[in-house]
Amino acid sequence: ITNGVAVIGGSNANGDYIRITISNYNGIGTYKTGDAISNTNSILYGSLNPFANWSSTFDIGSGTIEITEETSTKVSGTFTFLGYNGPIDRKEVTEGTFSATKS
Repeated sequence: ITNGVAVIGGSNANGDYIRITISNYNGIGTYKTGDAISNTNSILYGSLNPFANWSSTFDIGSGTIEITEETSTKVSGTFTFLGYNGPIDRKEVTEGTFSATKS
């Protein structure tokens, strides 16, 4: 979390990854993605093999990020996500969770 922007990410050994970006981060609460062209919050899911990514940002897709805990060392929460890679190809996460160490 730097200058009011929270970036939370993770990946697995296969190269699949998720990155959550919250602009205007204000701590515990609910943040939306994909609901307005002026909303720069985003959730990105990607894979390296095959190389592709699906996103929810601005007015594309939809997502909800719920920050449920923040301490001096970590931030935790849940998220849901419907991301698009082009007009038809989509990925959905319905019960995402995270617990990230602050750096």
